[in-house]
Amino acid sequence: CMYDVDTWQQLLRVQELAIGPREFPHSWVQFAGLCSKKGLPALARQVLETLAGRELSPDLPLPLENPRVAFAYIKLLWSNAPSIAEHKKAFGLLCGVRDSLITGQDNKLLSRLHMKAGEWRRTVALQESETIDPSVMQEIVSSFHSAVNNDENKHKAIQSWALVNCDLVSLAESEAVNAPSEESRLDHISRPLTVALNALVRSIVLAKSETMQDVLRFLGLVLKYGQIPQVERIFAEAAIPGVSGSLPKISIRVWLQVIPQLIARIHSNVPSITRLIISCLQLDESIRMHCCSLWLWQPNPSSKLVLVLLVSPWTRSEQHQSQGLLIKQCWLLMSW
Repeated sequence: CMYDVDTWQQLLRVQELAIGPREFPHSWVQFAGLCSKKGLPALARQVLETLAGRELSPDLPLPLENPRVAFAYIKLLWSNAPSIAEHKKAFGLLCGVRDSLITGQDNKLLSRLHMKAGEWRRTVALQESETIDPSVMQEIVSSFHSAVNNDENKHKAIQSWALVNCDLVSLAESEAVNAPSEESRLDHISRPLTVALNALVRSIVLAKSETMQDVLRFLGLVLKYGQIPQVERIFAEAAIPGVSGSLPKISIRVWLQVIPQLIARIHSNVPSITRLIISCLQLDESIRMHCCSLWLWQPNPSSKLVLVLLVSPWTRSEQHQSQGLLIKQCWLLMSW
């Protein structure tokens, strides 16, 4: 029902008996979007022209008095554009609608316009060249940043902002290959890195369903650059109970998804990374129990030893970490 054009059309006809399309355009704009996705551009255009009260054409002025209808029409043009030139024209029209809105007038719509401008600018740039020019990349970053500023609680805007900053981290990595020292290399990477990590945390927390890809991105950056103090601080704020900060806490349910990835990196040569992993694996009783269940399937005795240390509550207290007690308990458990 939710994605069936005929059902939507029937429901909207019933609604039209009580209230006209132009008096309550929200549902009709959604219906036009559904028609476009289902390959019915003519019907989508007819609906939007009814809402605008006139003919719509790329060569005619857009109905800026109803920016949501104008936005829906521009998306229809983009989805049916046959060439790069048509994509550029749709992008220019989008920028016109975006610039016509006053900040505070409709921040949610303004956020969507900025986000779509960033996406389309990236698409046009990649259609023209295999690489994105730094000045164009700055335009894209600015668009996504404006999208977040206008609607800080929209998951898609936060996620887009996180992804574009992950791209900046990759760009900074390539630029810092010939850095004179490891310290200068990490310093060059740290600024986009901290922004990306902050945005990824907020994206994970705001997500209502699947978060695995964002979690893996966050974890990958943390484990790769855990030696940077800002990265360790961000992880602690987002994961460790009792550590306060500006970031929201990622739920235990999320960490349960990535326990195998954490355990695989626990032998890191960087002490701060090992410390972060152990802190995460000792967050909650449910995580320690999950580690305990994984222990039963470990063929490698050294992996079993690591998991025993993680699930043993008393190993967290320094006064009980004598070598003899550790070996004794490990021996007992490994003999099961």
